Amino acid sequence: MRVLDTDIDVAANKTILIGQYKVYFFLLIYSAVLDCLSTMHFMSRIGPGHETNLFVRTLSYTCGIILGPIIGKILQVLAVWFVTLFVPGLIKALCATIICANCYAFVLNMQIR
Repeated sequence: MRVLDTDIDVAANKTILIGQYKVYFFLLIYSAVLDCLSTMHFMSRIGPGHETNLFVRTLSYTCGIILGPIIGKILQVLAVWFVTLFVPGLIKALCATIICANCYAFVLNMQIR
């Protein structure tokens, strides 16, 4: 595939995230699951109105406090995979940033009583 006058081998890049950076990808999924579960926990206590992520808040109002965070996290993981198709050099930095953000959100969500 040719994007902005650069040849990108999307077929080869499809397996890079799961093949070469398996640990990053599994940590990303693990942190996303933790954040998703903690988001459901705090939304069941105080409601989706206090969610700072506008996209997840909207999904939670539309689809419910269980399905909204699940859809949001699935889309987040798919977005990381999609970015790695075109820019595989960003895998480590992108995964590390999102893992840290998910862990920070988990800690904040679990402080709600």
